[in-house]
Amino acid sequence: MTNEAQQPTASSIAMMKTDELRDALTMVIPILSDLGEPLDKLVPVGPRPLKDATSVIAICDWHRRLMRIFTTQFESTVERTAGYLRDLSIDQPERLFHAYPVDTPRHYQ
Repeated sequence: MTNEAQQPTASSIAMMKTDELRDALTMVIPILSDLGEPLDKLVPVGPRPLKDATSVIAICDWHRRLMRIFTTQFESTVERTAGYLRDLSIDQPERLFHAYPVDTPRHYQ
């Protein structure tokens, strides 16, 4: 028996891409401390931000505020954020985007 994490399948990833907050909250990924204690959670995000400029702007603004903590440094723009979400993240069947919930994730409002 190995300790390797089971790889998600395309169908399990597709199931997590929901626009309904109540459904997304049943599929959260827990954030645990080094001791295994729950600290918070990551919520999977469905396709709604691809159709909502306000969500893209919010994600872009968040990235700008926290750019200093990322290894890769670049200018975060609304256009680049929308392109990332579409071309490399949410709109790709094998990829999943998660949000850290601060109150209710704007992607579900």
